[in-house]
Order: sequence, then C-alpha cells, then structure tokens
Amino acid sequence: LATLGHLPEPLRLVLRPLVVLPPDLTRLAEVTLLAAGFREAVRLAEKLSAFLSLEGELGPSPPACRAALLREVVGRAISILFTPMPQWDPLLAKSRPSPRTTFFLGLEEEPAIVKALCLSPLLSGPECPRLHHVWDLLRGIFPSTTLQTPDPPAFARLQSVLVTQLHEDKLHPDPQFLSIAGQLFQALGSAPSVLLLGPPGSGKTTTWQMLAKALSRLAANEAAALVRKTNAHVTAAPSSFVPVNAICVWPNGLSVAEFLGSLEEGIWQDGVLSRLLQRAATSALAGGLGAGSAQQWVVLDGTASAVWVE
Repeated sequence: LATLGHLPEPLRLVLRPLVVLPPDLTRLAEVTLLAAGFREAVRLAEKLSAFLSLEGELGPSPPACRAALLREVVGRAISILFTPMPQWDPLLAKSRPSPRTTFFLGLEEEPAIVKALCLSPLLSGPECPRLHHVWDLLRGIFPSTTLQTPDPPAFARLQSVLVTQLHEDKLHPDPQFLSIAGQLFQALGSAPSVLLLGPPGSGKTTTWQMLAKALSRLAANEAAALVRKTNAHVTAAPSSFVPVNAICVWPNGLSVAEFLGSLEEGIWQDGVLSRLLQRAATSALAGGLGAGSAQQWVVLDGTASAVWVE
C-alpha cells in the first residue's frame, strides 16, 4: 500500500480498493415480499429485519447467512399463504372470510411470516436459554399474532425414545450425548449434508446410529397410531417423523477410483459412492414423499481425506 503510487496505471486499476457491505435486510425483505404480492410488505419487512437484527445480538448462534435465511423464511411464508388447508369444510368456513378475501385484506400475511419463522432454524433446536429468549423476542415484535410454540413434545419424544434405545443397547444416556443427538437432528432438517468432527472414541458413530434407530422407532409408532385412528374414523395429524435407511462406508479402505469412480477408455465407471447415491435417489423416488417414505443416509465413516472430502 505504501508503494501504490509508484505502480503502473493498469496495475493500479486492478488493485483498486473495494468496500463490501452487508445487505440491507429491510430493503431485501420489502422487495421480496412485494414481488410475492404481499399487501403489508413494508410493515412486515421492517418487523422481519428488526427480528433478525435483534436475534443476532442475543449471543452466539449457529452461523447462518441472514440474507439466505430471510429468503428461506419469505419463501416458506409464500407457500404457507397459498397452500390450501387440508380437509376444508365449507360449512365451517361460512362464518369466516374466504382465503382469497383474507389474502387481499392482508389478514393472513403476518401469521404466515410468523409461522415461517417458527419453522426456521432460529426457533428449532434443543431446549436452551437462548431459544427461550428468541421466542420472547418473536412475541415482542409480533404481539398481535397468536404464537403456538412448535410441539415441544417433538424433541421431548425424540429424547425419550433415545433414552430407551440407549438402554436397550446397554449404553448410558448422558445428557450431553442427548443434546448432541438433538443438534444433529436439527442440522439434518436444514442441510443436505452434515460433518461430524471429534477425536476417536468421542461417540460420533454412536450418535448417528442411535438417532437413526430412534427416528425409525418414532416413525413406526406414529404409523401404528395413524392406522388405529384411521380404523376408528378419527382425523389424525400427519406423521412428523420418518424412518431412516442408513448405509455406512469406510472411504479410506478404498482407492479414489473405487470410491469416486474413474474414466476408463473414455467411459466413466461409477465408484461406490456414485452407486450408493443413485440407489438412494431411486429408493426416494420409488417411496415418494408421503407418509411411510424413508430418509436415505449415506454415512462416510473414518478420517476425512482431502482427496475426497470436497
């Protein structure tokens, strides 16, 4: 920088200083909501931006791009606002405005934003003081909307089944282990892939194995309850857990060509990982996305290698 004045003019232009500023969340939210047709875009954008800004001041939180999170929340709110309610009863709907009327009056826009925030990673996770503070902040910024805390029971049931599964496998249900399993469950709900790090013997393999067994067990219990309610002609809520099909591979026991694939005489030969991903995708398509479908986990166990980890 001290010798910048002595550089040739072309190089001086190449090295011109740049300033990178964080995006204006209020303007970004307002434009996105306006593009989606929200009548209350300006007011909701200010509230949404204030919530995200104040949430970041509550202390350490999982790293997340606020702009990407904002787009995710708005996209989910749009899907909530335009998705028709299941089992719509015209007799019960006579006393309330039609969905089209409520949309044009803007009556359902704020509840849709709040519901989308409730389903975001900011408000889902293991119980902790910070999570309670975030809920209090949401109630303070959106006081006119009735907040329903998402089924605390979801995590409570998961932890209960985890404890049962650990006892059956002759393992101790350590509170820290249960917390880490809950964090893994949360991460898998918002990311297509997760990297577990820790020294040997720290419980990485046991964590994902117990979580997979617990989720499959919960899914089986909910499926059985759904069958009983259906036989009794009782309306049942959709299942919140799905079974897990997990395949574990040790990449360090294979060569790069065997694991990832290779080009032989101009023809690409799939490796173990490629075949597993194709099989998982085929199983997901065959099972569909409805009740009874299973998650497909491909677990790469062992020391991460720079050759294949990216």
